Amino acid sequence: MDRSAYLKSYETGLRHYCNYENGLARGQAGKKYNSVCEGPEAAAFRTGYEDGLVQYCNYDNGFERGRNDNSFNDVCQGGIGVDYRAGYQDGQAEYKIRQDYERFEKRIERKRAAIEDVSHRLAESSLDTKERDRLRYKKKRLLKELRDLQWQFRSFKRKYDLDW
Repeated sequence: MDRSAYLKSYETGLRHYCNYENGLARGQAGKKYNSVCEGPEAAAFRTGYEDGLVQYCNYDNGFERGRNDNSFNDVCQGGIGVDYRAGYQDGQAEYKIRQDYERFEKRIERKRAAIEDVSHRLAESSLDTKERDRLRYKKKRLLKELRDLQWQFRSFKRKYDLDW
């Protein structure tokens, strides 16, 4: 293909792409502005893009991005981004609460596993008195730590009114 045929094909493609509907779709998807459009088609594309951003930059989309720990989408700046930013911040707060919740669950699970391990070792008949006393003390300490951890977890759930 020669250069003039390539350029003609490229320009035809741009005319086909650079319209209101494609701009709208790009804005609704929260994608960055694509500046390949020039000439009269650029205005229609830009208008569609801006209309799409108004639809995208809302509280719910911000909340979803924050809750999933995705980065803040910079296309939602200025006045159209106020609700989006509030949603993003609330979503980030929920994400952090879920992370803390999962950490509590894992810590409790590990503590229970340690208690079970000590209990199995205490069931062995070949233990001498010193080792048995050491394991009993360790089990008692682990049970206290588990109770403390469960209490902290209940307080955490009450603080955030969680019923997960």
